[in-house]
Amino acid sequence: MALLTFRLHRPKFVFLRWFSTANVHQRSNTTRVTKGAKIRTGGNSASSLSSISNRKKFRATTFSTSLLSQIEALGLARPLTVSGKYGNKVAINHKTKVLENLKKVDIDRERLELPHFYFFAGAKTPTSFPAPDLPELAFVGRSNVGKSSLINALGDSRSARTSTKPGFTQQINFYAVGSLFNMVDMPGYGFAYVKEEEKAKWKELIESYISQRELLLRIYVLLDARHGIKLIDKEFLRTLEQHQVAFQVVLTKCDLVTAVDLARRYVLVETELAEFRHAVDKPLMVSSETSAGIFMMRKEMLRLAGGLDRARKFARRNKVSTEDAVDSPRAKKKGEECISQNKSKNTNKARR
Repeated sequence: MALLTFRLHRPKFVFLRWFSTANVHQRSNTTRVTKGAKIRTGGNSASSLSSISNRKKFRATTFSTSLLSQIEALGLARPLTVSGKYGNKVAINHKTKVLENLKKVDIDRERLELPHFYFFAGAKTPTSFPAPDLPELAFVGRSNVGKSSLINALGDSRSARTSTKPGFTQQINFYAVGSLFNMVDMPGYGFAYVKEEEKAKWKELIESYISQRELLLRIYVLLDARHGIKLIDKEFLRTLEQHQVAFQVVLTKCDLVTAVDLARRYVLVETELAEFRHAVDKPLMVSSETSAGIFMMRKEMLRLAGGLDRARKFARRNKVSTEDAVDSPRAKKKGEECISQNKSKNTNKARR
């Protein structure tokens, strides 16, 4: 009996039928863009058009050279990194130009510290709010925008607990800044790893705080510098408008954005805030990671709370005490000993 063998051949174009039906249907629902106009050929492509137009709008945003120089002077943006053979040379030339331009920029370089900063109360219900005995400055924003990190950077402390998990702050936390004012950390709005019922409770808690606190001076609304104002941010800003609460926008995580993109984002945010009557002053730009812009925001907060003069007196007192410690005979003797030790080490190395 002859042995019959069969050889199975794998088809080379098994996806041919799929390509001729589904893919052709998908291509028919795309949008063709010509030089003169955009032609919609069918399907639901409104979202793709809006995303493209927003990106083009962002890239086309113009800004002043003074704004860019200020961003570079404060060290807010991400440093320039150029890959390739001549990457280091380009980066060095760019840094040299930046340093030359910084000499022409007039920025406030005053460095002030906040008094003793500590946590003293937390509230999950309006009845748990502490008695309003000092002015209050509140912080709010989308979940994971960096509220607690910014509060720690401003207070030069680690009292505020931080996490990369959205929705970590689940109550209103109160922090005392000496006897000057209180800083208030509110739960984030938007996406969080909690149930919708819990987020609804947070919303009610925030609105209760906004409407009840008599000594609330200002609310700092934090925005991610990479994304700007989103729809959920506008909804919250309209809530503040209804309660007639003064607020100021703060762009966080500026160290993750280039200087040019940060300038564009600043201009766009400033333009969008024009429709809100209770938006006070210009947006602030900070980075909790690099501490850029932190001293300027501290000074603004002290000015609002009426503690600017006290902070300046404290800074002068610390400066005098530091200079006295350096000029003291004991410090001079210790410095001379260190110098002599370094000289002896250098001579021993030379002999070897």
